[in-house]
Amino acid sequence: MIPRRILAAATILVAAASVPPGTMAQSADAPVPPTADFVRQAAIGGLFEMDISRLALERSKNPDIVRFAQRMINDHGDANNALKMTVKADKPELALPSALDAAHSQKYEAMKRAKGEDFDSAFVTAQSDAHFEAVALFVAYAKGGDDPKLKAFAEKTVPTLRAHQDALAHLGAR
Repeated sequence: MIPRRILAAATILVAAASVPPGTMAQSADAPVPPTADFVRQAAIGGLFEMDISRLALERSKNPDIVRFAQRMINDHGDANNALKMTVKADKPELALPSALDAAHSQKYEAMKRAKGEDFDSAFVTAQSDAHFEAVALFVAYAKGGDDPKLKAFAEKTVPTLRAHQDALAHLGAR
């Protein structure tokens, strides 16, 4: 049985994911970040999602959460590698962060303290929040970024991020 907190997070996520692409609720009108900021935020977001997913593999007893966590490690690992290769080829002057920033480190440390169903709930909430932010970031850059190769990377990644949102909604509904 999924705790009510997970169901509440999933309800919010379903509402956000069900809004048609390109509408304000999907943050398509978010300001376009400068390329360096997009790269930094995309890399840190991916690292965070993988780090908390590794925690889920260690701590969660829920097989659906464990499967989702493994998917996040695989998909965000692939996305971060694609980002790294694009930056290396197109913007070698940009350095990709290899560690979380202070805000994400704080969230990660809070996740480390959670146990049992509280961990599962915190994981779904953190992944939901992270994916909402990621979709907004990637959609904004895909629509208005100034680097064509990074715009193509962002555009190619958006469907995967939205699929993650859908999976989170289904995860919370179980």
